[in-house]
Amino acid sequence: MRSDRERLEDILECCRLLREHVRPRIEELESDPVLSAATQYWIQIIGEAAANVSAELRAAHPGVRWRAPIGMRQIMVHGYFDSDLDVIRDVVLRDAPELEARIQAIVDELE
Repeated sequence: MRSDRERLEDILECCRLLREHVRPRIEELESDPVLSAATQYWIQIIGEAAANVSAELRAAHPGVRWRAPIGMRQIMVHGYFDSDLDVIRDVVLRDAPELEARIQAIVDELE
């Protein structure tokens, strides 16, 4: 079983991938199916990792919007034909950077 720290590291890694590989090419999401698939996959990993962080750690850090990535993962996995690129862009440009900063602060606190 993966630890909370490992799950937080998974979130950080996917946020980093979104920042480094998707943000610079955000306008290509609609035209590049590989970029779009990678973006959606990384968002799903973030949601899965967030869903499996312990209830204790989530409760100790109420400033993190835990339900947002969890809900996004559910939508993407179960309604993938309805993926809205505008929502995905918002995740990449707005939500992921905020989440990355908050999760990094938690990881730093754990050290």
